[in-house]
Amino acid sequence: MVMAGCSNELPDVSEPVSILTTEEELNLQKKGYGEMKKIMKFVLGFVAIAFIIIAVFWGSFAYVSNYKITKADTSVSPDGIYELVLQAVGEADFPFGSASGRLVLYEGKSRISQVDFELFDDGGCIRSSIWEVTWHEDSVEVILSGDEQFDEQIVLFFDGKKERKQLTDEEPVKVETNY
Repeated sequence: MVMAGCSNELPDVSEPVSILTTEEELNLQKKGYGEMKKIMKFVLGFVAIAFIIIAVFWGSFAYVSNYKITKADTSVSPDGIYELVLQAVGEADFPFGSASGRLVLYEGKSRISQVDFELFDDGGCIRSSIWEVTWHEDSVEVILSGDEQFDEQIVLFFDGKKERKQLTDEEPVKVETNY
């Protein structure tokens, strides 16, 4: 006997049964997609900010160690017309490398000439103790000294010419100790 309105058949379970309308289901899917979109934006923003911070720190380190110009010392001619500036370019290579430097000759505010050099001084920086300056009538003579190099003479003439030479060609004496 079958009762009216009742059926012995079970619903088909191969399709999910939903108590929500199709519109409500679409709204829930959009909301879930929106949440994932927000999370992805946050993650990508965080990664971008981290990358920018690392790039800024690396860039500032590279600038300071390779390009930053620092005035190390100054010498003025006896008549006060000319000025010779010793500049450090960047920092000495780590740990015991050379240091880059520059000599700039000025007449008043205008630059007459410039000479770049490398100082081999056991990782030491460019400083006032590495140079000796002698002013002449038509030039200025500079002797650069470092622990790991021969002394170097640089002559800057007031007309813009330059001369450089190594002052000694003798090999340093090697001392061997046997223990």
